Amino acid sequence: MIRSRINTYGFWVGPVMLLIISGFSILVLYFGEDRKDIIPVLSLWIFFIVLLAAPLLYSILITIDPSEKTINITRFFTRQKIIYKFSDFDGYVTMMVTPARGRPYEVLYLVKNEKFILKISSIVYSNFNDLKNELKGLKYLGNLKFSYGTMLKIFLKQNVLNN
Repeated sequence: MIRSRINTYGFWVGPVMLLIISGFSILVLYFGEDRKDIIPVLSLWIFFIVLLAAPLLYSILITIDPSEKTINITRFFTRQKIIYKFSDFDGYVTMMVTPARGRPYEVLYLVKNEKFILKISSIVYSNFNDLKNELKGLKYLGNLKFSYGTMLKIFLKQNVLNN
């Protein structure tokens, strides 16, 4: 059994930004002569709290158990659990994403009824290769060629396997 580990590449950016904003807001509120300064400071606070919480809404924890042939998906924020069996999936597809800026990374999609159900990305999970190796019980459906059109079709839940 293997559990996913989420990369913490951007974790420290949030607390540092919150610390800077906190210091700035304390200075403005304490030393500011006009109390109208509180509205922009509170707006900035709310913006950064939402900015920090947004990734948690979409983060998922994945547990793959090859002996039981199950994939447990747990939403990080809500703790909602979904359990899939390997037999529920047609297989998996991989794609090497090469963005215009930044480094390339690999993405694995689990396919069910020709629709992509779950995305496992090497940029999100630090143990991506371990997760991929545990999925050897699933059928490998091939490699997709990266294009922004393909990414748009995936986002719109359109079929990209037969194209």
